[in-house]
Amino acid sequence: MIDNDFTYPPTLEELKQILIQRKLKAKQESIQEKSQVELAAQYARAEITHATQGPASEADAATRLAICMACEHRAVTYKEQTDAGGVGWCTKCGCGNNPRAMLTVKVTLAGVEFPLGKWGKVEGTGASVASAVDAVAGVAKSIIHKLGG
Repeated sequence: MIDNDFTYPPTLEELKQILIQRKLKAKQESIQEKSQVELAAQYARAEITHATQGPASEADAATRLAICMACEHRAVTYKEQTDAGGVGWCTKCGCGNNPRAMLTVKVTLAGVEFPLGKWGKVEGTGASVASAVDAVAGVAKSIIHKLGG
């Protein structure tokens, strides 16, 4: 089925746009189908990468944050919590309103990728005791948040 915004027969550019829209919709549907176990495993892998590779570079984090700030899926208030810093959370990733899922944190985790493909995983700047401690603390805080404490 061809989107009504396009001419018939569609031009090559319109066909590309249709394909992009369909891929985006399929990716969104697959995100919605992820179980809590899959999301937890994905998060654990991101924290392991943070512990073993260190954080994303300041340049990578800034690029990611700029993309997030312009994204229609960013919310400053999400699931009854408000980010006082004004950046907020992604409403598409499935991470919820966990403080570790705040975009100001998430963009610094080298092993995280945006679920709709706007930005991907990057190499960390190098493992350190600080990045390992931060990863362990992040997991602990996430567990406490999930348990409602």
